[in-house]
Amino acid sequence: MDMSTLFTIVSDLQTITCIKVASLAVLVFDTVITLDQEYQYIWQRHWNAVKVLYLFIRYTTYVDTVLVVYERLNSEIGCSQISTFTTIFSGFGIALTELVLMIRTYGMYNSSRKVLIFFILLWLTSGGVNFWAITKWSASFKFDNFNFDKLSPAVVSPDLVESLQCYFGSTSLVSLVCYLTLLVGESAIVLMTAIKSVHMWNAARRKDLTKMHLVDWFYKEGTILYIFMLPITVFNVVALFFMPIALRFLADRPMRVMHTLLACRLVLHVRKVADKEAQGRPLTSFMDFHENTKKLKNWGRIEHTSRAQEGLEVV
Repeated sequence: MDMSTLFTIVSDLQTITCIKVASLAVLVFDTVITLDQEYQYIWQRHWNAVKVLYLFIRYTTYVDTVLVVYERLNSEIGCSQISTFTTIFSGFGIALTELVLMIRTYGMYNSSRKVLIFFILLWLTSGGVNFWAITKWSASFKFDNFNFDKLSPAVVSPDLVESLQCYFGSTSLVSLVCYLTLLVGESAIVLMTAIKSVHMWNAARRKDLTKMHLVDWFYKEGTILYIFMLPITVFNVVALFFMPIALRFLADRPMRVMHTLLACRLVLHVRKVADKEAQGRPLTSFMDFHENTKKLKNWGRIEHTSRAQEGLEVV
């Protein structure tokens, strides 16, 4: 290995470190700036499935994110000691964010049994394939693409050699299966949500219940947050084919963090809009659901229960 190649690899290693640290910083920043909304729309509500999901997704993301940052900044920690845990834990966390999206979309479809069955099958299939892929991927880490052991200790330290082995070893097509499965599942959810949002927007326009443009409606319904999730997942798939081997997993940590932020933002957003619509204005969307809500037959307008009953809401 010549020195120019070594310098390039070390530079890539530094880039990965910066991105992981930046991901943690973004996670902390978003948590801080949404604390007031979280207190109002999460902590002050009764305990239910979505509240548990929200808190688990929001705060367990710190576990694997802090671990990967600590591992990058502490040369005494070998990546093999924590890579399997953080990879599997991250995959589980992303699966839960998809569950939140499915719950929201399920509500938009009037709690349709067909949609529920489809989402159950989709989540179980996607989760099963991803669990298998992540487990196999983590259990088969190989670090033999570069002859790191032949580097002279006078040129690089043993700690640097270990870091190089951890982040620039060979990758398996199993990772492609993992990312593609995630992409297919998210694409199906986003497509179903977008179609329903457009249908609701058209119905509201025909009944003169809204003057919003479609983009504004997408924002109000939270659909725009679904769409924001797709690009980073697509980037991870594309990176496996076109990025240098050292940077193929450059966006894995940002993907984990952004899924958490957008899922949590979705929960906060739909509850905020639901509260505003409950304060005297006509309710024209499925922003808040209750087990004892009377569902009307006309395209989706619903009646709100009292504030004391909102612990039964789905989202």
